[in-house]
Amino acid sequence: MLFLSMQVERGFHISLGIALGVMLLAPSVMAAGSGIDDAFRAYRQKDYKTAFAIAQPLAAKNNTDAQWLLGVLYRDGAGVPVNFRAALSSFIVAAEQGHPQAQFDLGGMYLLGQGVPSNRFEAYVWFSLALGSGVGEARELVEKVLPPNMTSEELRAARVKIQMWQPMKP
Repeated sequence: MLFLSMQVERGFHISLGIALGVMLLAPSVMAAGSGIDDAFRAYRQKDYKTAFAIAQPLAAKNNTDAQWLLGVLYRDGAGVPVNFRAALSSFIVAAEQGHPQAQFDLGGMYLLGQGVPSNRFEAYVWFSLALGSGVGEARELVEKVLPPNMTSEELRAARVKIQMWQPMKP
């Protein structure tokens, strides 16, 4: 489990858990024989350059697990230089196709302003979608952290966007 630590308005401090273990230890959600299991194995063994080399062509073929993993590698500077814009791009592609962990990580990037200006509205939308897909780490952010820092109009618009959201097809 990796953690992002952030200071949120009014002195509220929260550690945002990035549940890498969910995807790294759950092969049932990975496409069998796709090679992504080799990328996750390399990641677990801290062979980040190999993980990147395996994930990159898979991501180009719309493998959302690989797209998410590339985002993690770019965001964390694991095997590649830190590149928040590349991480953001990878997370967006996977999140828009319904990848729950990518949705959570994208929300974190919007909240922290990594690769994009900080945007509580977008953070709330992506954290809410992740929560709806079973990423429990998003609950406190959706229920307690973000709403007090948003206007009622922003919350209403975000909830409409969430209700209308449909995953994109590659």
